[in-house]
Amino acid sequence: MKTKWMVVVILGTIMPMCMAASKPVSVELREARYTEEMKGDLDQAIKLYEKIAFNAEADRGYIAEALFRLGSCYAKKGMLDKAQVQFQLVINQYADQAAFVARARKELATLQDKPDSVVTQAVQTISMCAEGDPKVKSAMESLQGRDPSAVVTELVKHLDSKTDTVRRAAIYILWQGSFADIQAAASKLIELCKHSEEYTRGMAALALGQNKVVSAYDTLCTMTATDASPYARRCGAYALGLLGKPEAKAILEKAAKDTDSMVSGNAKAALEMLVPGKIAVPSAQATGQIETDEPVVIKTVPPAYADDVSPTLNRISATFNQTMTDGNWSFVTWDAPFPETTGSPSYDTTKRVCSMPVKLEPGKAYMVGINIGQFNSFQSQDGVTARPYALVFATRSADGKPTPIPQELYNRAKQVNDAVAQYIEQSKPTAPITGTQELAHDDGKPAGKLSISGGGHGVKFTCPDDRGTLRAVKIYGSRYGTAEAPKEDFHIWICDEQNKVLKDFAFPYSKFIRGRDKWVVLPTGAVEIPKQFVIFAGFNPEQRKGVYVHYDKEASGNSLQGLPTSQSEAFNKGDWLIRAVIGSQKSGAEASPAATTSSTAVSSANLQELIDSAKPDDTLVVPEGTYTEPVTISKSLTLRGASRTGCIFEITANRPAIFVDTQSKGRVTIENLTIKWQLATSDKTTESPYAVGFKDSKGQIKNCNFIPLGNPQQSPVAVQAQGFTDLTITTCRFQGFEYAICFGDGTTGALEDSLVMDCGHQGIILYTGAKVAVRGNVFTGSGYHAVRNTGGNLTLQDNLIIDNQNRGVYLGNKSSSGIIRNNLIVRNATGINGFAAAKYLIENNVITESSYAGIAMQESCRFTIQKNILQGNEQGIALAPGGGAGEN
Repeated sequence: MKTKWMVVVILGTIMPMCMAASKPVSVELREARYTEEMKGDLDQAIKLYEKIAFNAEADRGYIAEALFRLGSCYAKKGMLDKAQVQFQLVINQYADQAAFVARARKELATLQDKPDSVVTQAVQTISMCAEGDPKVKSAMESLQGRDPSAVVTELVKHLDSKTDTVRRAAIYILWQGSFADIQAAASKLIELCKHSEEYTRGMAALALGQNKVVSAYDTLCTMTATDASPYARRCGAYALGLLGKPEAKAILEKAAKDTDSMVSGNAKAALEMLVPGKIAVPSAQATGQIETDEPVVIKTVPPAYADDVSPTLNRISATFNQTMTDGNWSFVTWDAPFPETTGSPSYDTTKRVCSMPVKLEPGKAYMVGINIGQFNSFQSQDGVTARPYALVFATRSADGKPTPIPQELYNRAKQVNDAVAQYIEQSKPTAPITGTQELAHDDGKPAGKLSISGGGHGVKFTCPDDRGTLRAVKIYGSRYGTAEAPKEDFHIWICDEQNKVLKDFAFPYSKFIRGRDKWVVLPTGAVEIPKQFVIFAGFNPEQRKGVYVHYDKEASGNSLQGLPTSQSEAFNKGDWLIRAVIGSQKSGAEASPAATTSSTAVSSANLQELIDSAKPDDTLVVPEGTYTEPVTISKSLTLRGASRTGCIFEITANRPAIFVDTQSKGRVTIENLTIKWQLATSDKTTESPYAVGFKDSKGQIKNCNFIPLGNPQQSPVAVQAQGFTDLTITTCRFQGFEYAICFGDGTTGALEDSLVMDCGHQGIILYTGAKVAVRGNVFTGSGYHAVRNTGGNLTLQDNLIIDNQNRGVYLGNKSSSGIIRNNLIVRNATGINGFAAAKYLIENNVITESSYAGIAMQESCRFTIQKNILQGNEQGIALAPGGGAGEN
């Protein structure tokens, strides 16, 4: 039986509403911060901050903050004189607002005495951004108005950074900054063309080409012709085109025959640039920003999800990140309105942009599938099938108003496109596993390849020490069969010398690319291995699915044919290109001394040993680098990274990256770290499926960045508090994970001034008896709910909760209680939804644009709703029967 919902107006509990209702200043301030920090729209943010600053009735604290943030916006735009005026106003006229006065003095000193700090901030910002992030534009704008030669000089300092992303960010600015002269950086960029990291080499080449540094010509020629990395070669080729020297023709003609299709494609594009009158077309594959094995859509016209497209638009297009096969396309009608076509699709000269002539109607929503299902003719130049994409959009109505996109179409498109976004994220280059060595019997030169039906591929290895730690397995091969990878796993078995299985790993077939041979790295976490061990790979191949594993031309006697579960025999055609990556061993003399002072600098890869030997209340300063071993903390301690962007915990293991259990005897602080984590296997018995865990401890997590290494199933939880834990999380960033933050039964704590975005299920959850304050945060993009309380006590105040798929605030499954005050809750299916005997004071909130209801509740709830603004919701308040009588 369908539940009948009633839309009701509860007189006396809701403030009277009208279109002119003004928002609380605190809400306006949060909107302005969202516009500045999330959207990166500095011009609009300035208007919003000015509105607050000129509001004579606003609290002085709000005005001081608005002026301070106004100054910050001007500084980001490079309008330094205006920025200094705002900071000076805070200092002169708002002396009673000590916190903002102190911050204004600091910013003013930065602008007047330390001009390099603005460049540093721009570099740091870009180093943390993904392709298309609006903060990149804001960071670039912050350098405008400064002396270009001074900016270049400051950027040179960052070219020596040991952190790859920081170094690349500085190169990016030199490349895209439109400088008249980068001569001060030229010699360093030429030097970086020989850097050990291929992405640094490639981007340095592009910066040199873009700025037409003629002295780099020989270096670019050498890179294009001889660099071992296909990525670097294709960047070198494109850079020669940008440089524009006609004598590069011979090198480029040779590169146009390169076995790597993207090298040859860029070389051909570069040859076109050398033709007089030709304009250089930006190469998406050359940028280093979206680098994937399979082609992906990186841009559409019109943009996906746009609801105000002009009905006069007569061509729609998709831009790919690779050169595509001309004449092949699949624009698919997909159980939804499809535009009327007026001609055949075609590619532009770069073979990256495919467009289709259309005739659109006003006020109508459309869906265009790209490589959907069996219709997958969009392929790269070398035959690799493009990832599916869904272009959904709507045209303006005849009177010029946006047309809502049906939720069903939006959800279908988002499911497809989110998978593409996740694939792009997973394809980003990651730092190599530190402190390792490769064991190999092959010579690295493929001589043949095999897929073995009913069997597998094995290689025997010997550890250099009596025992070792396996960190990863590498296999050189490619997938064959259907365009889309089968939805199943292959297996890697780690065995002893008698082929007894020590560990069984399952990896998705999609790890291998159809038709494109490459080294595939399969992380194993930290697996203890004996002196003699064997690695087997089994793909259960059939006629239409399998993996070709390559072998070299000379057998050493260490390669096997078979599986650990069946009889294996020697493989005599050569050695399989299968390698073991193991942890390097250090002697006691090489290890760093134990922590003995109150502020000990960590210099050893063996971080756990230093933690164990530290004294209570020590501070361990972790230097920049990538740490790949999980650690446990059992005493009062501060674990502090030298910098959030440079100090990275990158962990694949069936245990937390950091686990804290002081048995209620200590306080632990974790700060300034980037934590990347995923489970190593799908083992359902894993006890601690979270990146960071606190048990029976007091603690704080401060200024940390949490990033999943895998999909939501592989990276289920970022932070878990359990037992008798009191945990405060402040100024952190969470992106991804199925459940970002979980406060378990009976825990206490707070989440403050943090960003929680793009969670698979929900941003934060409180379980029975938990008591948590959630203040000053932004929650956005959750697949279900932003905030959930299942039996706890919640104080939810001063947050922005926006664009979550289901509920902004879910109060259900078990009765809960608390206060929801002074929040801005925008564009969620339901703003606040209560069940069971939920008891809350809901006041001074602004709830808008909910597609179902601003507030929905069962009759059994006990809500006091007062002084809120509900505007533009499908229903203001919805009351549903069920759960018994309440006290609403």
